[in-house]
Amino acid sequence: MVFGIVADKIGRKKPLMIAVIFQAITGIITAFMPIFELFLLFKFISAIATGGTMLISFVIVMEIVGVETRSNILTMFHIPFVLGFLTVPLFSYLTRTWNGYWLTTTVPAFALISYYWLIPESPRWLLAVGRVEQARQVLLKAAKINKISEEKVTEAIEAHEKSLSIITKNVDVDAEQRTYDVIDLVRTPNMRIKTLFIVFNWLKCGMVFFGIEQYLGRMSENVLSDLAISAAFQLPGLLLVYILISRVSRLKILIAANVLSGISLLLIIAFYDNDTIKLILATIGITCMTVSFPTIFLYTGELFPTVVRNIGFGVCSVASKLGSIVAPFLVDYIDDLAYWIVPLVFGISPILGAILCYWLPETMNCKLPETIEDGENFKKNSRKTSVKSPS
Repeated sequence: MVFGIVADKIGRKKPLMIAVIFQAITGIITAFMPIFELFLLFKFISAIATGGTMLISFVIVMEIVGVETRSNILTMFHIPFVLGFLTVPLFSYLTRTWNGYWLTTTVPAFALISYYWLIPESPRWLLAVGRVEQARQVLLKAAKINKISEEKVTEAIEAHEKSLSIITKNVDVDAEQRTYDVIDLVRTPNMRIKTLFIVFNWLKCGMVFFGIEQYLGRMSENVLSDLAISAAFQLPGLLLVYILISRVSRLKILIAANVLSGISLLLIIAFYDNDTIKLILATIGITCMTVSFPTIFLYTGELFPTVVRNIGFGVCSVASKLGSIVAPFLVDYIDDLAYWIVPLVFGISPILGAILCYWLPETMNCKLPETIEDGENFKKNSRKTSVKSPS
């Protein structure tokens, strides 16, 4: 969340590079740290930086690509995550030492420093905060590469400025001087509802996804094979999202995945004594959660306005991490609790998340909101009919 707040204040590129450098350096230090307490400290810093790298890079991609390709490209954004997950058991098997493993997984982070020369500042953020000339230079460079005339860039910027001036004509604070924080996510009624409901869905995704992973891990004594199987099951879910995301509304995908996951996990209660059926139901549950995660990533980026998009992502990410922290405790104490409690908690949560989607607006093929006013007025009168939007 720290990197998200900074990225909405000073731009996307600088915080991204800071996160990459912290991720690489602390990762290397961790691999050679003999003191356990310091190992935990540097691993904690590395994890924060890694989260910042993931969220800011996702937002940059979202703000650069056009609406026509946004859905598929942002779904493809998750492929490296799954492939990286698949390499975890491979690197663990090949290195066989904790420091060798950390070193192997850390060294590639130094390649990300090349982003400084490869990735521009987000022109959408530059325009949103009033840095028009800087945005113009970024867009002109992109136009030259894509063989688009400078006139079209000028027309697009003028149209954006015109629409922005209409929205902010009653606002006294200049766009470039205005600063935003977490409170802006819940300051107005419509933004408050959207923020709280989407945050719960992230909390649910983190808890259920990582909870099922922990649960599957208890079914076998081979941790590496469990990790590989868990990662492999994410590929079909990601492929399904890629096929559906540009054809079916975000909320329909999210609701269907949540409901199917919830039902499959609740059915574990009825078949608790049958290990084979339990494995099948848990597999269905984690596959559906794999569908939910990239969908909610895309939806969240389209829901929050540009000026607080990274802050919104940061809050949602914290909620997801809190869910993933709670999940292992539930699974670890499953033998001390009534057998139906954990499947009930994991099953009810996605269904409740699906119900909350009823009050969220559809964002498919919509122009990204730029200002807080955009976010507050975004489909304000159509919340209760959003899930009925055409596919």
